Amino acid sequence: MRMFRVVYNCSLVSLVVALLCFNFEWLQMRINTGWVFFGSWFLGSFLVGWLVQQGKIRLSRSVTLGNFFLCLAISWLVLGRNSLPVVPAALIREGLQQTTLSFRLINVGLISWLLGGLGLSLIQRNV
Repeated sequence: MRMFRVVYNCSLVSLVVALLCFNFEWLQMRINTGWVFFGSWFLGSFLVGWLVQQGKIRLSRSVTLGNFFLCLAISWLVLGRNSLPVVPAALIREGLQQTTLSFRLINVGLISWLLGGLGLSLIQRNV
C-alpha cells in the first residue's frame, strides 16, 4: 500500500502527457497515444517509486491533492468541456487495443480510479 500514491500520481501525470500528445495532430497520426499513457505511467511509476525509496522525494497528501487539481485543470484547458468525457476514454481504449469497449464503461472505470484513488491517497499515511 505504500507505493499506491506513487502509482496514482503517475497515472494522473501520464494521462495529461497523453492528452497533450493527442492534441498534436501530427504526433497523434503517427503513434498510438494510448501507449504514451501506459508507457509513461509505467516508466514514471518506476522512476518516482525509486526516488521515493531512495528518500530523494516525498509524496504527501497535499502534493497528491495539488497534482489532482492541476492535472484536472490542464485537462480541462487542453480538451474543453465537450471533449473531456471522450478523449481520455479513447486514449485508454486505444492503448489497450480494445476498440469494442464502450466509452461509458471506460469512463466509469476511469472516474472510479480517479476519485477512489484520490480518497485512498488522502487517507494513506505520507510516504
